[in-house]
Amino acid sequence: AGELRWASGGGGGESGQEVAAVLSWGCVVLGRTLLGVTDRKMSRKQATLELIQTPPQQRQAILTTTGVNPCLIGDQVLLRKGQSAEINDGDVIHLATREHAFTFHWVQPEVNAATGGTKRKRMSQAASMTTTTTTTTTSTGGTKRSRVDMGCMDPVAALDMDAEDVGQFTLAFPSFGTNTFEFDIDQAARVGCSEIAKFLHEHTDPRIRLILVDLTDSETLAKFRKHNTCNDHRFVITTGNITQMKTSGHPCRFIANAANQYLSPNGGGANAAIYKAAGPQLDEDTKAKYFIQPHSPAQAGTVYPVQLSPDSPLHKKEGVEWVFHVLAPNMSKSRPFCLHGDYTKGCSLLRSCYSAMLSCFAAVTEDGRTILGATHFLNGSNSIDLEEDEEAIEPPAPRAKPSPSPTRSTATPAASKAFSLLMASKAPAPTKPQAKATKGGWSDLLVPYVRNPEAYPPDAVYDYDEETVVIFDKYPKAHKHLLVMPRQELGYSQLTTDHIPMLQALKKKGELVVKRLQGQYPNLVFRAGFHAIPSMR
Repeated sequence: AGELRWASGGGGGESGQEVAAVLSWGCVVLGRTLLGVTDRKMSRKQATLELIQTPPQQRQAILTTTGVNPCLIGDQVLLRKGQSAEINDGDVIHLATREHAFTFHWVQPEVNAATGGTKRKRMSQAASMTTTTTTTTTSTGGTKRSRVDMGCMDPVAALDMDAEDVGQFTLAFPSFGTNTFEFDIDQAARVGCSEIAKFLHEHTDPRIRLILVDLTDSETLAKFRKHNTCNDHRFVITTGNITQMKTSGHPCRFIANAANQYLSPNGGGANAAIYKAAGPQLDEDTKAKYFIQPHSPAQAGTVYPVQLSPDSPLHKKEGVEWVFHVLAPNMSKSRPFCLHGDYTKGCSLLRSCYSAMLSCFAAVTEDGRTILGATHFLNGSNSIDLEEDEEAIEPPAPRAKPSPSPTRSTATPAASKAFSLLMASKAPAPTKPQAKATKGGWSDLLVPYVRNPEAYPPDAVYDYDEETVVIFDKYPKAHKHLLVMPRQELGYSQLTTDHIPMLQALKKKGELVVKRLQGQYPNLVFRAGFHAIPSMR
């Protein structure tokens, strides 16, 4: 009935044959085995090609992607897993990568009596700037095929992605605050699209995918399409079930949850669905990590990341490794902590929701390392927008006669200059006796953080790795006051020139912390420096 031929420059030399496959009526599985391809980017079952006889004397060829990597028809129609489109005589199809290009031909090409040529029935609308999911009924007796309009997707870039990369840099999330919290949908979409566009402008990694998902093609999705002006193929707006993204052809390593004030599975919507799909361990891990209580609820504008257990059904079935609980501001009078129409504060907190979620996601997409340490800087009261919601910050523990806070400079500090001076000169002579480090005394209170940082909650430990630990100062002298400490235990008097690499690691970590916090709190000025005469070990 038909045949596939290697397209010009399409890798025909790999098999050494012009004709790649002879096709009969019915459904044929296209993949490495049939086509003689060794490239593992192409699955053994990359796609199906169904050749259908339809009366009177007509025929159809339907291509459906079944592999992880997408297929491409020509240079316009992108088909991800589960998506279908009709192809015509002479169409070039790319299976998994651009190198594997084939031309489809009917054995006896049909001419349409009405038009004198072939006519394409495209199941994808390239003019669409966003993604929508619908179904269409074919002439095979009512079989439904899903489609997704990928108007803003860059097909060539999508084909370059390795199979193992799919989903590793993908975050799926719902619209925050527009359901039970009754936040104005138009304003919510404007804020969300603004933060997403800003994030994508700052992060150019082509592997990033941000997927806004809702169960139905709702007013919420329509508003996001209206305000989505970034025209970036990495931002996708689609319908679907956020707990079944891999099943629907959009594998995601990260999903965000529109949480309630107590981070509990109660209620409905995406929150209840995610808890149910992840299993009871998600609720247990969330409670153990964040200690949310009725008298101490979660804070609006905050992200609470939780790593799923490998035994979680959501992890095993859908490949989801992280759930980001995001608490949006509440405008519903029937729920606690209502803002009563204060959209100035509400939009600021909602902006913090998206900014914090995307910053948390970026911690792994930027450097490829585990997000375990990075999550410690986006949670609890430490994620509140300080400029708009300072009253929500939990006050520090009482202390006797605190020293006055130093005058805050409006100029950006030259931390590197301070480091250079430290490295170029000998240690200054102490102006007062150094505190004696008594084993087990108050001067050893920081030692447990260095030895076992993983044992402390996120509101105590900001970040840690093999060389450094970053903690929140228990008695802060500013909005954000953190201490960067080496994992290597030694006293101030033991420092020699051999320890310069260790100090450089501290400096590098401090600069990274400042960069992260500046992204979260652009109105704050940060200063960094070394304790020349530390009072604690």
